[in-house]
Amino acid sequence: MSNIHTYADLPSSDDETSTPFLASHYTNPSSHGSSPPEDSFWSLNIHPSHYQPIHFLFTLLGCPCFIGPPFSRTRLKDYLRLLVTFLFYVSIADIIMFIVELAFCGVKMRLYVIPAPRDTNALIGMGAKVASKVRDGQLWRLIVPVFMHAGVIHLIFNMLVQLSFGLGFERHWGILRMIPIYLIGGVAGNLVSCVTAPMSVSVGASGALLALFGAKFANVICRFASLKPEERMMSLFSLSFIFFFSCMFSFSESVDLGAHTGGFFMGLLLGMILFANHVKNRALRTVSIVGGAVGVFLFFTSFGLLVGFGVGWR
Repeated sequence: MSNIHTYADLPSSDDETSTPFLASHYTNPSSHGSSPPEDSFWSLNIHPSHYQPIHFLFTLLGCPCFIGPPFSRTRLKDYLRLLVTFLFYVSIADIIMFIVELAFCGVKMRLYVIPAPRDTNALIGMGAKVASKVRDGQLWRLIVPVFMHAGVIHLIFNMLVQLSFGLGFERHWGILRMIPIYLIGGVAGNLVSCVTAPMSVSVGASGALLALFGAKFANVICRFASLKPEERMMSLFSLSFIFFFSCMFSFSESVDLGAHTGGFFMGLLLGMILFANHVKNRALRTVSIVGGAVGVFLFFTSFGLLVGFGVGWR
């Protein structure tokens, strides 16, 4: 979420099957006792003995074509699976919306070469978050800004996070969990932003993206007791990395911290509900579901009332 304005201010082969190594090791790496990182959307696509730290970096950055042959059967299956993911189409919608923004708002150049929307009033007309208008009943301003961005860098960065982290989450969680976490998390982030930054005009998917990180925390917590020791270590490493990344992401200049915080905690609450099936103890499972549901209700009730009464507005 970005505040954009304030009122106060291995060799390849044409035929995989012609080489036994390519046919067996690229197409089914898991059969050799190795698999891609837990949160990776992309298959390993190389023999496990050739997997290097740089490959993990490529996976993390959403650059799978650099890992093994880009047109192997394994990779082609990845591309086909990509076409049925929610976040793939969200990313397309983000790009289309940004082109529309430039068309309707005009173009200004940041740092001489980076295009961004010029007319803030036009952005408001397109649906940017404005607390006073949300208070007047324009509730669609809580969801539309999730698909809008303040500039090319803002768009690219959010899409990088969305496609590198988000796709992996969606692969393991399923689309029926991803959709509510992403959309409700985005709405929650904008709702909190109306309270913490009521004089700002904000756009961006950051609240929704932080909701994914919050849900990941809940996912690990719910599964922790059933994980093997080495899986627990990897999960703790993953959570530590996400925590560091989220902090770095949230305290940057021109970032809507309220939207990030709201999105993260909503993702955590939704995760308590959606991943409760991983909790082995029945009583704890019930606590997770009920606690998450009550938390979601209190969240929207309290922040909805704060916006309705204009608490903290000047």
